[in-house]
Amino acid sequence: MESISNVLAIRHFWYSVCSAFCVALAGCTFAVATATESGLAIPDASPALQLDATPITQLTLIDEAAVVVAATPTAEILVSGGLAAVIPDATPIQSLNVPTEEIPLAEVPQLNMNTAQDVTVLAHYMAWYKTREYSGEWLYWDWGDHNPDNLRLDGFPDAATAHRPLIGLYDSRDPAVLDYQLATAWATGIRGFVIDWYGPNDRGNIDGATQAMFAAVERMSNNYGIDFKVGLMYEEKTLGHLEDENKPIVAKQHIQYILDTYSERPHYLRHDDVPVIFYWQALSHDIPALLSPAQLGTLQSELPEFKLLYLGANSDYLAVTDGFYSWVSGANEDPLDYGEDYLNWVYPEMEFQSSQHELSLTVGSVYPGFDDSATNGWGGGSRFIDRQDGLVYEVAWQRAVEANQKGSIANLIQVVTWNDWPEGTEIEPSIEYGRSYLETTQTHISTLTGETYSADALVIPELILTARRNYPSAETEAIVHETHQLFFQNRYPEAQALISAYLAAQ
Repeated sequence: MESISNVLAIRHFWYSVCSAFCVALAGCTFAVATATESGLAIPDASPALQLDATPITQLTLIDEAAVVVAATPTAEILVSGGLAAVIPDATPIQSLNVPTEEIPLAEVPQLNMNTAQDVTVLAHYMAWYKTREYSGEWLYWDWGDHNPDNLRLDGFPDAATAHRPLIGLYDSRDPAVLDYQLATAWATGIRGFVIDWYGPNDRGNIDGATQAMFAAVERMSNNYGIDFKVGLMYEEKTLGHLEDENKPIVAKQHIQYILDTYSERPHYLRHDDVPVIFYWQALSHDIPALLSPAQLGTLQSELPEFKLLYLGANSDYLAVTDGFYSWVSGANEDPLDYGEDYLNWVYPEMEFQSSQHELSLTVGSVYPGFDDSATNGWGGGSRFIDRQDGLVYEVAWQRAVEANQKGSIANLIQVVTWNDWPEGTEIEPSIEYGRSYLETTQTHISTLTGETYSADALVIPELILTARRNYPSAETEAIVHETHQLFFQNRYPEAQALISAYLAAQ
């Protein structure tokens, strides 16, 4: 074990370094880990490698070697490929007001982007999170009797989540977080989010977070040339408190609001150049839905053209809507029953209903599991589908890809979900699973599109977010901008080297 006393403050020189290199930090010790037949050999200092009190157990190797830097237990350790950088005494929950103005760019080469009609893979997105630091209150993280101001025994905030977000608890309105999520999804191969939406005046102001997401997408598009779509899923249960005669009236107002506020924005999700809206039915007093098929059909006929996608196989509703989308299998008594019967049923049924009703759009679904024990099933009793070390997600992907490749159904595939932490369906990086679900997603999207995706790229948005949270300044924003430029040009080693060198020099 050696002591390092000098910090390497190098920036553009790192552009040429992309395989094996060491980041040295004042006051830290380091150990060199090497590959063995049984995995990664790390010297005695390895117990000091902690991230939120959880030992790091897996490192990606470059040229069969990785450099590991150990630090104090309060430090944040960033690991990517052959690089491990330590940011002493980091504050992972810190938020940052990121400038939202467009940054003038020299001409940026356009990426090989999907058009609105060709979007293949979407991810369902929850925009309902608030933190006390950013919004002045906790929302959804504090469901039930959870209080994120308190810490659990593992040192993580007491949040209503089955798993722990790798970036900590976050606010859905924080531009730095939105940039992180968009860049991470982009590097995964996901080309759109479908936001769970509860009307323009919901208690949690999810509509405000929705507008923040559109602003972030438009900013990233204008600055870096990416084409990322955002659609909405209308939650019918937002009508539940209304008298029956008022429900279709308010539903029409809500859909009209979507069309007026969002559908003409350049990145709204469209199919055949027509806006798409997903529709999530509510169960109310054993009635299948709050609006009848006739009411839903009337609503659609009285509004400007849009495509309404229905969840499930009810023929009466499919007769008045435009498409069929699938979801997560219902939880069963056996947690290892991941819904094989559902997967065997849903795609043949989708094909049958499409032919019966001449549906123009069908959407398959992939899910990693389910666990809403932290909310006790939103008060109705916990439900659980064991992830089985990634098996559930792998099988769901295989079925969706098979259906898509038939050519007539599963025109789009929706990941269920990107970040529904209270229900444990998220693929967003977590302490428990790291980025493994993103890497699986990359593999299957590559099968669909023929494009290749880099697992090494997935760490770069995390490094950018860390820089913004811990070192907010104009200099940081300039480095972030330059890193994003490289990132969205698929120059990942250069992007990682640049932001890593900047972090190491702080």
